[in-house]
Amino acid sequence: MAQIKQLSASLEDYLEAIFHIISKKGGVRAKDIAAYLDVKAGSVTTALQSLAKTSHINYKPYGIITLTDKGLEQAKEVIRKHEILTNFFVEILGANPEEAEAGACKIEHVITDKLLNRLIAFTEFIQSCPRCGDMMIDKFHGFYDQNNSCEKEQCQTCLKVG
Repeated sequence: MAQIKQLSASLEDYLEAIFHIISKKGGVRAKDIAAYLDVKAGSVTTALQSLAKTSHINYKPYGIITLTDKGLEQAKEVIRKHEILTNFFVEILGANPEEAEAGACKIEHVITDKLLNRLIAFTEFIQSCPRCGDMMIDKFHGFYDQNNSCEKEQCQTCLKVG
């Protein structure tokens, strides 16, 4: 994947919002973004001007906002990271979806591609490994739900494959 210049977390959130609104409504205006992100119109204008300067969006005041190819690529990358993190938190760690969404939204902006790729590889391994897979995930959820208590002598029992 091509190296993308890093935007601030806030500007990446604007790209995500623009992408999602366009996907849902077919077009987006500044007021739609303000409502979606629950921010003031002035904040949206400042962000849109910044994204236009970096060629991530096409923007004219009071007009329809569109993503450039560069903006679309970066929006999709942030959304991809968000989805991978959310799925990991829910499917592997057993977090509730709301907490997973909130955590993913923060981490998506700072996680490196290398670390994300390791997370993906771990997830694929744990879900496909016949020696652990779903059983290991279930064991972890039980361990967590029991306030992280595990008797050391039970380790061999936990690791036995039926």
